[in-house]
Amino acid sequence: MKQVIATTSVVESMLEIAWQFSARGVDGACCGELSLAEFRALQTAALYSDCSVQQIGKLLDFTKSGATRIVNRLEKQQLVTKVRSAEDGRVCCVQPTENGLDLLQHAKEITGERLGQALSKVSAQEQNSIVHALTTLAKVL
Repeated sequence: MKQVIATTSVVESMLEIAWQFSARGVDGACCGELSLAEFRALQTAALYSDCSVQQIGKLLDFTKSGATRIVNRLEKQQLVTKVRSAEDGRVCCVQPTENGLDLLQHAKEITGERLGQALSKVSAQEQNSIVHALTTLAKVL
């Protein structure tokens, strides 16, 4: 029974953290009208050069059509552009625009400030424990 309680508590905490740091959770200040899925797709396009729509879908566990719809919405908002791959002209790659990169930088700054404020309320030892636990959990997931 203890394992169920601990798991439930962790899940509830993760959901709260995800909500607080989601595109809308930071009082809408960082990411405009982007959904979390759109934000992650934009972030993925920025992390990987020559990133195809299909690769975004695979990395984020979206269907091919879901990834296409998300990328199309990002393109409509002028946050990404689609270009032909230099390696294979049949492949459509997604590149963040200047606006997309600015949005990502702004989100990083806002969430960094917010996280810094939250962590300042706990001891250095607790901060290290939090970083270690979250890093370990992310790796195993």
